[in-house]
Amino acid sequence: MSQNHHSTKSFTLDKTADAASRAQDIPAQKTTFKLMPVADLKRTKVPTVMAPVIDRLAFILPWNHMNYEDSADRLLRMHSRVETEINSGLCEKAFLTGSRYRINFRIMLPSGATPLVQIGARDPSVQHCGIRVELNPAMLKSGDLKQFRSSMRRIVGDVFPRLMRSPLLNRIDIAVEVCGVEYGDLLVHYKRARRFTMFGKQIGNDARLETINFGSVTSDYVAAAYDKRQEQRHAAIEEILRVGIGSEPLTSNLIRQYHRTFKDEPRLRVEVRGKKMRGLPLADLETMPNRFSWFEFVDLAARQDSGGAGLSELGRKSLIAMWRQNGATAALDAFKHTPEARAAHAFVRARKATWWNPEPMWRDACTAIRDLGLFPAEAFHYTGA
Repeated sequence: MSQNHHSTKSFTLDKTADAASRAQDIPAQKTTFKLMPVADLKRTKVPTVMAPVIDRLAFILPWNHMNYEDSADRLLRMHSRVETEINSGLCEKAFLTGSRYRINFRIMLPSGATPLVQIGARDPSVQHCGIRVELNPAMLKSGDLKQFRSSMRRIVGDVFPRLMRSPLLNRIDIAVEVCGVEYGDLLVHYKRARRFTMFGKQIGNDARLETINFGSVTSDYVAAAYDKRQEQRHAAIEEILRVGIGSEPLTSNLIRQYHRTFKDEPRLRVEVRGKKMRGLPLADLETMPNRFSWFEFVDLAARQDSGGAGLSELGRKSLIAMWRQNGATAALDAFKHTPEARAAHAFVRARKATWWNPEPMWRDACTAIRDLGLFPAEAFHYTGA
């Protein structure tokens, strides 16, 4: 069996954000890396797949269906209570463009989390619930739920606990992180995806794919896989630009956080975003398809057998490039009726990520919602009847 001989080449990567460097007038740090051929990539440590987390949650409460007095009077009283909370420093106004609700505010929680609360549907004939709440459960800390419930009870009234027994899902984002995986070492496939979009950033002379989204802007669901560290770097740069050079200690701390991301363990983040849940009862969430099982990963850095050894260097590079540009199906179809067709499929099979076990993930995510303690037990039996 012939063995391919590969050469390596070097390139220079600017590891410091230009904006951060200008803000602190510090020189950019240069680091030289080696670009290794695909066949030489090896990973000795097995990646760790973390438990699913609820990254974003929006739900609506059937306030309009309750037997109250005239709705205009109710909204006036509600608005007055919200103003009282704002004046007490417990809430703040939310300024939203094109909001479908009449009252919009955020509750200030001890952890720094700020759930968005919207009350009073502008079009009750279309919006069948009069209260909408959106929050990031992953940010909640001890004491947050108690303060959230207290504020909502003062604003909505004693009926609030009863409303929380019948929530309907408006949006839910579920995320799974895989530690010890470089996103650039993977090929991603999402089964049943009709359309997908990709977003890449240019780094020096090397094009590195950072994020891939499956779906479209009009889809009820969107799935995504991306480099978590790269997202954190972008966030750090944006925060540096936002803060500016007016606060030197704060800016210096942000720059240190930016540099720290280069030392952190690589992390892959896989997300399923239910953008349009259409008033799904919590009780029905577990019956929905497990979209994490639609993800498949080809791990180019895993140790593998000799599968695909017959695939030439040009064939490997072509397969990887077409996969990342046009998707798995198009890439493998391009090898049909060619001498390397079997080798291409063998190459993919031999490198299928064995660490990705998605079967329990959706069920675990549903359990995570229960464990939040946000909803009473009755909410998980309510079917919308």
